[in-house]
Amino acid sequence: VSFSIKTKTNYPVRRLGDKDFILSAKAEIESPTVPEFLNANRTYNVSKIETKVAGDLALSAKAFFRDAEAGILNKGTLPLKVGQPINFTIHWILSSFAADFTGIELRAPLKEGVKFTGVAKSNFGNAPVLDDKTNEMVWTLDKLPANKGFVDDPVEIIFQIEATPSSSQIVNYMPLLGETVGRAMDIFASVQKEFKIDQITTALPDDATVGQQGGVVQP
Repeated sequence: VSFSIKTKTNYPVRRLGDKDFILSAKAEIESPTVPEFLNANRTYNVSKIETKVAGDLALSAKAFFRDAEAGILNKGTLPLKVGQPINFTIHWILSSFAADFTGIELRAPLKEGVKFTGVAKSNFGNAPVLDDKTNEMVWTLDKLPANKGFVDDPVEIIFQIEATPSSSQIVNYMPLLGETVGRAMDIFASVQKEFKIDQITTALPDDATVGQQGGVVQP
């Protein structure tokens, strides 16, 4: 006998303790066929299986030129001009769902013409730092509890960069941060989670004060 069961795509999370979900299935089988050596009128057996449901992580990234809410002053003027440095703030926003995670790490390389100013902060755990060997921004956390960002505020990591456009980037958006790669271990299900988000440029779609052409490099 084979069977399948369609599970929910979302689980009922209403508080921080709603985590570590388990799917259970119990099967019973009965037959009137009895081996000759058994003194019974039927054969019967039961089996049970339990499957741990892995949690999930959600990561998004935003970039701003005017970022009053972060409490960080970005220097420079828009539109971007070749050879003129300008500051931006990068936000990594991380949420956890239905499981505790450990060994969390986020990494993203700074693109050509971009450097870390040393200004950084986080609303949960350590601030991000620059890995001088790889020229990557790195944020690590020993443990992230379940449902951060679903029941209460998500983890938000902010750091400031300085970008100096080159002549090869004229009439284009300037790349600021390469692909962000994240890793974490689901403590309950013992599953390694990996996730990625695309590079960040001076297009700045999340900064409402910057128009569509504001982030384009000018001569």
